[in-house]
Amino acid sequence: MPIPDAPSTTLATTGDSAASTAACLALAASGALAPGALDQTLVRAGLVPDARGWSRLGSTLLPALATLLAIAGVICVVAANWQEIGRFGRFGLGLAVLTVVVAAALVAGLQGQVGPWLLVLAIGLIGPLLALHGQTYQTGADVYRLMFIWAGLALPWMLAARLAAAWALVLVIVQAACASWLGARGGWWFWPGAGHWPTWLVAAVGQSLLLAGWTLARRRIDWLAPRWPLWLLAAGLLLILSMAVHVALIQSLLPWRWLAVAAWLLALLALGWAFGRPAPDLTILAMVMVSVVWVACAAAFQASHSIPVAAIVTLAATGAGTWWLRGYQLGLAGATASEGDR
Repeated sequence: MPIPDAPSTTLATTGDSAASTAACLALAASGALAPGALDQTLVRAGLVPDARGWSRLGSTLLPALATLLAIAGVICVVAANWQEIGRFGRFGLGLAVLTVVVAAALVAGLQGQVGPWLLVLAIGLIGPLLALHGQTYQTGADVYRLMFIWAGLALPWMLAARLAAAWALVLVIVQAACASWLGARGGWWFWPGAGHWPTWLVAAVGQSLLLAGWTLARRRIDWLAPRWPLWLLAAGLLLILSMAVHVALIQSLLPWRWLAVAAWLLALLALGWAFGRPAPDLTILAMVMVSVVWVACAAAFQASHSIPVAAIVTLAATGAGTWWLRGYQLGLAGATASEGDR
């Protein structure tokens, strides 16, 4: 007997679109759905956008695109007329644009679609204004100082926007400031004056704390629910550790090389445990697979000094990773189908 409402029930219980899609596919494969009813069921469950779904998607993406284009437009206008605009004209123009954007956000309302995105635009405009101040008066301040000031000035607007994009933008600014600070302290591989602690380890610990904090916060705060900030944080963590392991494999005399391998393995296990159950996040698991393939290729080339051997190992690791991800997908489909049957 067809049960077209089961996927909707599964969607409500799991709260994950990947799990609900797998449930629909499992029901169709078992014959629980009538022939030709799969597309309609996916639409009814909200997993495939209909006309209104495309409208909602557009209402989400268009403000983000408009914000990026506005920032690019301001930069191009200033760059094209840089020589003709005097010192006070530059500051006046920058402050005028920033004031207009914030005023427009308040007029549009911070509870709607446009107001929060205008505050994101305002946060993005603080940086060029600080850069203009630094270039005009040559204060000698380091880049990381200006970026920390940027994040501090953006904090009230970040809190007022109540938008994941605003928080993610400020996090990116803070991360870039920390990266610049670590670089200014003596490079990315050693921490001067502290027993040669590797700076990549400090960066990885900070990235891990941000990822854990965002994961916990999105469970309690509705407007932090989008998953793409998690993907960015996980990608940054895996990039730092994969690069550290890559360098450790190439430079055999590099201190802390086994610590790099241990930290990388610990990160893989933690990400697999946190995002591999109960509803797997296939995007983060795919990042884990890419990191493993990267390190396997580097290790094979370092051991053999042969490009064909490295290519074979890369293909084998990619195939094994694809099989691993496929197992997660099939297990997800079976679990959600049994949940729907109950």
